[in-house]
Amino acid sequence: MTVLEELLEKYPVRHSREQKEAFRAYALQKARDMGYKGRVEQNGRFVKHNNVVFGDPDKAVVTFTAHYDTPSVHLLPSLLIPRNVPVFYAWQLLSVALLLLITLGVTMLVGAVLQKPSAVLWTFVLVYFGLLFLLNYGPANCHNANNNTSGVAALLTTMEAIPEEWRGKVAFILFDDSEKGKQGSSCYSKTHLQVQCVKTVINLDCVGVGEDVLVIPKKLAKMRPEYMRLCSALQGEERGVYVLEKGLNTYTSDHDCFQCGVGIIACKKTSGIGWYVPHLNTAKDTQCSQENIDFLARRFSAFARML
Repeated sequence: MTVLEELLEKYPVRHSREQKEAFRAYALQKARDMGYKGRVEQNGRFVKHNNVVFGDPDKAVVTFTAHYDTPSVHLLPSLLIPRNVPVFYAWQLLSVALLLLITLGVTMLVGAVLQKPSAVLWTFVLVYFGLLFLLNYGPANCHNANNNTSGVAALLTTMEAIPEEWRGKVAFILFDDSEKGKQGSSCYSKTHLQVQCVKTVINLDCVGVGEDVLVIPKKLAKMRPEYMRLCSALQGEERGVYVLEKGLNTYTSDHDCFQCGVGIIACKKTSGIGWYVPHLNTAKDTQCSQENIDFLARRFSAFARML
C-alpha cells in the first residue's frame, strides 16, 4: 500500500484534535520506520500549533514542507487560479457577496418578526461573523484528496525515496492549522528566524491534480544557489514544469511565511482561465494522482543528491 493509499483509507480527515493526534502518531511511526527522527513541536504564544518536524531545519540546506490539517465545509469551492488575477478576485468578491446575501436575508427576517432596530443590527453582526467562524472552525470537509493529502503524501514519499547518505542536508515539516490562516507555519517561522530568513523552504500544497507542475518562488529564493538546482532537478518528460518568476500570481500557501520560500503546485489548464485547481473544499475533492506523487518524490530525491 502506498503512502497515499494509507492516508486516504485511514486518515482522510485531519480536522478535529483527535483526528490530528492520530495522524501525527502515524507520521512519526512512518518516519521511524524510514530511519528518520521526528518530533512534534508546539509553536505559538497563546494558541499552540502542533507542527511535526523531521530532521533539523535550522541546520539543513533545504526544508520540504506541507500542511496536514484539512478544511471546513465552505459555501463555495475555493478557486485556485495562480495566474488569472481578475477572475480570482472576482470569485473572492462573489464569495463575500454570498455571505452578505445570506446575512441580509436572515437579518431582514428577524427584523420583520421582532420590529426592533437593535435586534436587526445585532443579528447582522452575529450572522456575518458566525458564518466567517464556520468557514474556519465549522464541520469538516470529508473529502481532501488534493487539499492537502496530496502534499502530505508527496512529502512522506519523498522522505522514503531519498537514500540515507543524502538525508543530512534536508529536513521536513508538516504544518498544523494552515487552513486557519497559515497559523502553524507563521508561528514556526517566528520561532526559527534562521529558517524564516535564509533557508530555502519548498512547500507542497495541492499537488495531486493536473499534469502541469508550477514552481512559484519568492524574490529572495531565486538568489539561493539551491534554487537553480531545484529547477533543474524538476525537469522531466513525465510532467510539464513551469517556473513562474515574473508577473503577478495569486497563489498563497505556507511558503509565504519564509523569505526564501518556494511554492509547488499542480494544475490543470483551460483556455480563458489558464492554470487552475478544481474542487477544493468540496465533496468532489476525491482525486489525487499517484503519478504526480511519484514524480515529485523522484525529482526531489535527485535534487537532494545535488545539495
